[in-house]
Amino acid sequence: MLTKWAWPQGQAQEFCVNNLEQSRPMVSVISLAVGIAVVGAFLLRSTMPPSTTAQPVPQETYKANYPVLRHSGGFAASTQQDVAAHLNAILQDDDHLARLNNFKLMLTQWVAEDEESALDYVRTMKLGPERTQGLLIVLNTIGQTDTPRAISLANEMVKDSEQSAIYNSLFANAAAKDVTSALHYFESVPEGVGRDNALLALTSKWAATDVESALKWASGLSDERERQSATEAGIDSMMRDNPQKAITLAEQFLTGEARDQIYSTAIRRLCESNPEAARDAFVQLDTSSQDAFTAAEVARALAGQDMQSAVAWADTLPDGASRDAAVSLINRLTTQVAQ
Repeated sequence: MLTKWAWPQGQAQEFCVNNLEQSRPMVSVISLAVGIAVVGAFLLRSTMPPSTTAQPVPQETYKANYPVLRHSGGFAASTQQDVAAHLNAILQDDDHLARLNNFKLMLTQWVAEDEESALDYVRTMKLGPERTQGLLIVLNTIGQTDTPRAISLANEMVKDSEQSAIYNSLFANAAAKDVTSALHYFESVPEGVGRDNALLALTSKWAATDVESALKWASGLSDERERQSATEAGIDSMMRDNPQKAITLAEQFLTGEARDQIYSTAIRRLCESNPEAARDAFVQLDTSSQDAFTAAEVARALAGQDMQSAVAWADTLPDGASRDAAVSLINRLTTQVAQ
């Protein structure tokens, strides 16, 4: 049985007051601590960067299969010895486009730093689109500083018509630097597509600065096919900027179908800038060489300036396909204007 303690009323009041007074310092300390904690948490939160929501990682990401260049432009030392192995790994990729792009990028980086190593690697490659691209990349790079060596390597390494495209850039660069040397290099190029490309690039580049000398050399070539090709290439180089000059040169250096082809192309060019000159040049053609398409283009150019002049010119043409084409075009244009 519990005993109930009884306190005298005065003593009970004194006890409560004393206990309350004794607890006040403790309450103040606790309140102060809580306040400091709140302020500290606020300050800490204000100094932290705002949280960001994590972005989902793509399911498929592109992974380059080649080493990244250093700021100096070279391969990192740890990968320099393994470039060939990296290229071999790239060539195993089943994705043709990714394989070719990665291969070209890595080989371009490699040859820029180490021409000989890159060249040795390309020598070991089997025939295919990657070897063709590798050959073009390596020989073009070498040709920038050593054109004769690049041409010599092309003579040795080119195996098909696609690879023969390298001769275009090599001989364009060679002719731009020194025509005499380019002519000497040309003599060493073996027969085939590569030699044809070299001839056209050399003659075109040369004729752009000295057409008379280029055509004189071309006309002296012993091989008839090469002579014709070089002459046409030289004259064609004049076509865009001076079609009238091209007509004059064609009359001087060409005959037959080759001359007529240059004429027709030059006349169509003249239609854009000088319809009257195009008309006069067309009249100079043999009747058998006045093709219908060119006649229609001349009629269109004349009609754009003066319809009556176009009609009068068409009436002077001899009966045949060219006259029919010119008259038909003029009639259509007249109908359109009337509507």
